Amino acid sequence: MNSIFQEISISTLLYTLGTILLTFLILFLGKAVYRLLHPSIPVDHTLVKEDNVAFAYSHTGYLLGLLLAVSATIKGSSYGILSDTLDIIIYGAVSILLINLAGWVQDRWIFSKFSIKDEILRDRNTGAGVLQGASYVAAGLILMGAISGDDSLPFLYKYMDLDIAGRSPWWALGNTIIFWAIGQIILLLAVKFYNAITPYNIHKEIEKDNVAVGIGTSGAFIAIGILISNGISGEFISWSDTGYSLLLEVVIGLILLPLSRFVCDKLLLPGEDLTHEMVEQETANIGAGTIEAFSYIASALLIVWLL
Repeated sequence: MNSIFQEISISTLLYTLGTILLTFLILFLGKAVYRLLHPSIPVDHTLVKEDNVAFAYSHTGYLLGLLLAVSATIKGSSYGILSDTLDIIIYGAVSILLINLAGWVQDRWIFSKFSIKDEILRDRNTGAGVLQGASYVAAGLILMGAISGDDSLPFLYKYMDLDIAGRSPWWALGNTIIFWAIGQIILLLAVKFYNAITPYNIHKEIEKDNVAVGIGTSGAFIAIGILISNGISGEFISWSDTGYSLLLEVVIGLILLPLSRFVCDKLLLPGEDLTHEMVEQETANIGAGTIEAFSYIASALLIVWLL
């Protein structure tokens, strides 16, 4: 009995170690693709030699977003080492491409009123770095939701005894890309809505190197990403069912965004005005921005846990 237990433990340990190494390989490839797509950015030099904290936040968010996307494949059912390895590699490669595409779209839609690259690299704007990092995390969360679910089938399914009802792994991958695209569109629209209801101009505050606003807005980005991710995750039944689930969570989330800010203002920071602390003071209160970010993320998590 002890030898069997020991054999299972060693096998599990080796599988876990191999999966971790493969995941880090995906992250390494993701960093290489980032370099390829941004040839003017000396990544390692900017991080190590220039000690650019703003870029560190941005690039860490990129890697975290990629890790979240890959985690959906890792957490799924295991079909053997060879099959799992192939699935992680394929979905990892797709995730790298889609995370970078999401970053390109967000730079031109969300950060269109200024150059986010200049803010981070030239001005070392920490608020901008945190915000771009959060946008990558939100993109990763959406990908995680799109990849997860029982419709994610192993690419070596022909060699397994599986009843897949006429579906194929390529069908599942196509679904993933469609759900990702829908999630990205909703994220962009939701961010525009958030910008419209905020009592100050987010873009102007970010350009003024307001770290508090950058952190607070990052919380809204991640909260929206959590809601979209949960809305599109799980087993695919029909487009109407998935659409209803996604619409319900996003609508409730958008309603709770201003409510969360009100709760943060009145309950978490009693006797203080959140806008004054973050914008109107001579020195923006980074702690107030952190509390605001927490209130958004906490509200999103509560919705996910309760619905």
